[in-house]
Amino acid sequence: MKPSNRRCRRIAAGSGSVLVCVIVCLSIATALVTATTQSALRSRQHVGVERQLRQAELLLDAAARQAVMRIGQSEDYAGEMWLLGADALPGFRGARIEIDVGTSGPDRTRRIRVTAQLPADAEWPVRCSLEVVVRLDNLNSPEE
Repeated sequence: MKPSNRRCRRIAAGSGSVLVCVIVCLSIATALVTATTQSALRSRQHVGVERQLRQAELLLDAAARQAVMRIGQSEDYAGEMWLLGADALPGFRGARIEIDVGTSGPDRTRRIRVTAQLPADAEWPVRCSLEVVVRLDNLNSPEE
């Protein structure tokens, strides 16, 4: 017996709708995987920037303390620049720290401005600044 023409058309029409459903499901799954991957990449980038910010804060603190110590040794200290290589900062490509010391007013004070940039050679670096005013009279007192 030969199958009827009508039955063949019905089977072909049914398999076409199944194929469309499969393609729609694959499209949805692909969209979900793409969204999840993009979210993970953004999260990873954010963690990296937060890590650089924390390292910059630590460098700012160290540089400010260094400047206060140098001003205590010599009131003529005007500042300096540090270029730290990747070997000095494991996990980073290096950093640049600038210390600028100026007078803050007529009294015996100094304004210390510290800027840290990580990495030093990047197109879009993380850059942080800190400004501190120090009284010279307090540096030379025996209490500190």
